[in-house]
Amino acid sequence: MSISVKRNPFNDQPMPTSDLSLRIPQARVLAALQPDDPTSPVSEWPLFTRTTMRIVCKLSCTNSMNRILHGIKSGNSKHSGLIEMGLIEVLVLDIDGVVEYNYRVTAKGIHCLSHQKDAARK
Repeated sequence: MSISVKRNPFNDQPMPTSDLSLRIPQARVLAALQPDDPTSPVSEWPLFTRTTMRIVCKLSCTNSMNRILHGIKSGNSKHSGLIEMGLIEVLVLDIDGVVEYNYRVTAKGIHCLSHQKDAARK
């Protein structure tokens, strides 16, 4: 089954056109989380901790990752984070009694990043 940028990989409904504009660090995190094959089962998509994402995306500090994931609140304006926009999801894993937070891209995140790439080419 081939995937179209305009089709949701989980059902046959068309994906809404993305009007979300991503900041460069947000796009880097989404790109790092992209699966090699979007048609593969979601359980096989990359799953990273915050530390792994920070290293892979070459971010200098933990605060950068907080702003990317949760957004920025400054004065009257608010820039949404990837979690709030629904572009990545949080998975809480209990591994031998240790709770670990992991992050994975959503179908909306894949669509949004490919839409951003297409817009940058034009």
